[in-house]
Amino acid sequence: MTSPAHASAVRRRYQGVDGTTAAVGSGVRCVNMMPSLSLDSIGPPDAVSRRSGAYAPVMDRRAAGTASLWIVTTIRALLPADRDAWLPLWRGYLEFYETELSDEQTALTWNRLVDPQFPIHGALAIGDGGTAVGLVHWLTHAATWAAEPYCYLEDLFVDPAVRGAGAGRALIAHVAAWADAHGSPKVYWLTQDTNATARTLYDRVATHTGYVHYQIGLGA
Repeated sequence: MTSPAHASAVRRRYQGVDGTTAAVGSGVRCVNMMPSLSLDSIGPPDAVSRRSGAYAPVMDRRAAGTASLWIVTTIRALLPADRDAWLPLWRGYLEFYETELSDEQTALTWNRLVDPQFPIHGALAIGDGGTAVGLVHWLTHAATWAAEPYCYLEDLFVDPAVRGAGAGRALIAHVAAWADAHGSPKVYWLTQDTNATARTLYDRVATHTGYVHYQIGLGA
């Protein structure tokens, strides 16, 4: 169990797994279509590595509807052995967005996520029972408005059974801390207008930019 004093200390500083420490700043500057993320408001990790792929425990949050229970969530990098834990979450995410992908595409996505040479990153939220309860995937890309690459949070999903206990906030915080550690000036993501539950969280931790998303589907 984490005390309020410890939680306050976590909000002030986070320590890297390599032993380095860094004060949490006021947030990432808003440029172009960037949601303005504050690591203080999101609740930053206890530890974040300056190296890609190494993660540590991130946050404690009082579970919704309880007086004393604390849900401890750990965010860690996806490992090749995690496929069976990741797959139900991935399928739940696709089902939520009423999307079907071939088994071949799912296998390709998984192989890319656990390939250290491929520029897509993934992490799992692990509940206090050791079960994977959420996932996040992100990547970086070059931009015309900044010298450093932007960070795009592409996929975010939390098991409906544990929503409200802080896993989604912790996953976003982890990506923001990773992006900040790797010099990205911005983290951004997309969601549906009708995704009211998720947008309640997003409105607390980021800035709605007012942009409208368009796309053109190509290929067969």
